[in-house]
Order: sequence, then C-alpha cells, then structure tokens
Amino acid sequence: NWTAYTTSNSGLADNYPSVIAIDARGNKWIGSNGSGVSKFDGTNWSVYDTSNSGLVSNYVYAIASDAQGNIWFGTLYGVSKFDGANWTTYTTANSGLGDSNIAPIATVEAIGIDAQGNKWFGTQESGVSKFDGTNWTTYDAANSGILNYSIFSIVFDPQGNKWFGGGGVSEFNGTNWIDYDTANSGLVINGVRAIAIDAQGNKWFATSNGVSKFDGTHWTTYNTTNS
Repeated sequence: NWTAYTTSNSGLADNYPSVIAIDARGNKWIGSNGSGVSKFDGTNWSVYDTSNSGLVSNYVYAIASDAQGNIWFGTLYGVSKFDGANWTTYTTANSGLGDSNIAPIATVEAIGIDAQGNKWFGTQESGVSKFDGTNWTTYDAANSGILNYSIFSIVFDPQGNKWFGGGGVSEFNGTNWIDYDTANSGLVINGVRAIAIDAQGNKWFATSNGVSKFDGTHWTTYNTTNS
C-alpha cells in the first residue's frame, strides 16, 4: 500500500523535499528548499524553521543524526545542531566551518559522521570541514590532496577511509589522498552527486551521465544505453 503525504493532507512543510533522514528512534526528518524541516514520528508532524527554532536557514540540503541523538542540518548558511531542546549553529563567522577567505558563507551540501564521532561537512565552495567536537579542520584543493572545492557526498568504507564526491572523487585514509577523475579512472563524468558502498565493498557513484561502479580495481558504468 502507498500513502501520500502533501502539504494539504499532513504537516509536511513543503511538497518539494530536498533530503530525508531517519534517526535511531524512527523519526523521519524531511528538509526543504525554503520551508525548513518537517519531522514525522509516525503520528505527529512538527515543523522547524527560522521563525520558530534555531535553524539557521530554511534551505536544508543534508541531515544526519549522531550516536547521542543530536540531529545535524546542513543548510544554505551553515550547520545547525538540534539536541531535542536546544539549537547550536556553526557558520564561517563563529567556527572553523569552511574558509571565509574562499566563501564568506558555507553552504553545506553533505554531512557524514564517522566511527569516531567526527562530523564531516561537505560545502559547495570551501571543501570539507571536520569537527571533532572541539577542533575544526578544513580540507580544500589548496591545502590538501582533495580534488575539488565542491563536495556533495560523503561516505565511509569499512576500513575507515573517507570518500568525497564532487568534481570527481577523493579517497582519504587520514594521511594520504587518492583522487579519481575521468583522466585517471573509469569514472564516467567528474560531477558526482552521491556515493554508496555495498556489502561487497563496491563503490557506486551517481552522476548526470549514469552510474559508475568501482570494485577497487575495475570500473563499470551503467547508463540508459547499456543497461
């Protein structure tokens, strides 16, 4: 059976969701392009926006929940954290998020939380920023081996390597970087919007020209002409 939720029959804030995440309690968090965040616990709806909460922007592009139950929102103007009662916002002005010399506003497109609890924030123009709860470290194309300033996806493999998708793909083991693009790999196009890792360890990269799979040695691309 199907159930449709819209602004006319539910508490959904916007009919054009930008991102959906499910926390450990089963709550659904639904971000939007301009209407904040809707939360659905299976019965009740709640909407959080800049008028009734500490959410820094109503444009929400990434959502993640950590082991402590905090919900993290990547937005047009930075990151907001919600612990269920209190809000904390991190921007280029009050934290080490992004690089204000590159972009005065850090638009956060991706969030990843690794096994150590570090939060990784992929930005539209300032690379990726890591927050360990106290200290911030930003990796961009000028100060590290990351391939690009625009990061739209973040995943972690079972070995603890970090994979960042944007203008190509960068793999980071905490010390060394490996970059994959159309010039040195079988990646079908450099614009990577999403990454997933399956149970066999294959990496799948979603692009505007199809999907590329990497098994660690070989690349396979699937598009409308061959699949």
